[in-house]
Amino acid sequence: MVDLHTHSTASDGSLTPSELVQAASKAGITYLALTDHNTVNGLPEFLAAAKGTSMKAIPGVEITCELEKAELHILALNLPEQSYGKMQSFVDDAANRSEMSKRILVQNLQRAGYDLDFNEIKANYPAGKINRSHIARELVKKGYVATVSEAMGTLLSETAGYYQPAKRLNAVDVIHEIVACEAIPVWAHPFLALDREKIDDFLKKFVPEGLVGMEVYYSTYTDEQTDSARELAQRYGLKASGGSDFHGAPKPDIQIGIGRGNLNIPEAVAQELLRADRKK
Repeated sequence: MVDLHTHSTASDGSLTPSELVQAASKAGITYLALTDHNTVNGLPEFLAAAKGTSMKAIPGVEITCELEKAELHILALNLPEQSYGKMQSFVDDAANRSEMSKRILVQNLQRAGYDLDFNEIKANYPAGKINRSHIARELVKKGYVATVSEAMGTLLSETAGYYQPAKRLNAVDVIHEIVACEAIPVWAHPFLALDREKIDDFLKKFVPEGLVGMEVYYSTYTDEQTDSARELAQRYGLKASGGSDFHGAPKPDIQIGIGRGNLNIPEAVAQELLRADRKK
């Protein structure tokens, strides 16, 4: 069983990197990637925890970026240890801007009468930068919304008026940096927010810049989306990838390795990606 897209407490997951490895091992995962949002801080613990197991641990990071005002997420998979510092320096400025936008978001919610305190939220998650998921959990805890998903779709959405995203990294620059760091650039969940026409348009830009793969298998994809993703990957000569986007408690309906129960990523997917890495 394969899962090439998971999160830990180093960003907005509820399991530590060590606990993530334990959960994956119990679930029968053979290839596991840790891809926390805009940070590599959990990778040393992740790799140490996987030592001595039969699991192939793949260090990675999920980088938030944009193209033509569309928010995108690019994974850097199989990131070499010698590139951790270079990658972290690349994402830090954007991550700091992003966290500042979340501080302003909390201030806006305070003015609207919501009992929130950014410093209290940050104190609960000392391992990583604060993002909207952390704020959503606080809104759930205080009874303003029932679920994290409800918070994200209402109060914390860009259309609600409280949240203005910070300037994000350019997606093409992100692909270039991942290649420079000798990792594998993979476009995460393209069908999550874009239609096939826009994805096709972006692939025409990304593939010549060094994109290696895209997520064909994803927890919330319909069969039709999976088929479309597979066809586009084949058309553009990209390697298929896939992952659950496991976060633990913030996404209780998503289980490691199997998503909502219907995710089944063949081992050949991970093997082909790693072979592509060796050919660089």
